[in-house]
Amino acid sequence: KMRYFYLVLVALLTVGCSSNQELVKEALNSVGDRPGWVMIPPAPEGDQLYFVGTSNLYATEQGARRDAKRDSIREMSEFVRVLNKNKWERVGVTYGMSAMAKMPTVSERNFEKVVSASTANFLRVQEMYFEREMDVAGVPGYKYFVLTSISKTDLDTALQSNALHNAQKAEEAVKEAKTDEAKEQWENARDFWKELAEDGFVR
Repeated sequence: KMRYFYLVLVALLTVGCSSNQELVKEALNSVGDRPGWVMIPPAPEGDQLYFVGTSNLYATEQGARRDAKRDSIREMSEFVRVLNKNKWERVGVTYGMSAMAKMPTVSERNFEKVVSASTANFLRVQEMYFEREMDVAGVPGYKYFVLTSISKTDLDTALQSNALHNAQKAEEAVKEAKTDEAKEQWENARDFWKELAEDGFVR
């Protein structure tokens, strides 16, 4: 019986090793089969912008897909920030940096949330691709890649709408300001967002 137990144990270990080897092989093979857009996102085409998101390793496909889409939104957020960096700094200096500090959506962390919420109805998933990999503990999981697109018109409209909303909030704060200094700061914040809305974000 003891000998039988050892034979079964060896068989199970062998199957386990074989499965791990197959997963590694699958992952290595799939890397070579990656679509071109995974490594090089498509260039803007007409009114369309494209972004690629890559997920962390997840135990479920659902978790990996969601993370990949979130990452594509992070890429889009960074694109908008870089594109507008000089303009935002110029407008910020014009109206005072305190105007920017008064509006939490200017911060990098919150801006990503703003972009996500503002573009939820416009962002489109074009393609998905996944690979099977193992984490450091040898547990298999999914890594997803997603290609998303959004039109410049929709992206600009969404961000302009958010900027005008911030301008409206600042206008309300102007009316409730208790001191002349606070009133001036909120007036600057209002004008800051109005100018950004008028200039556009991805034109």
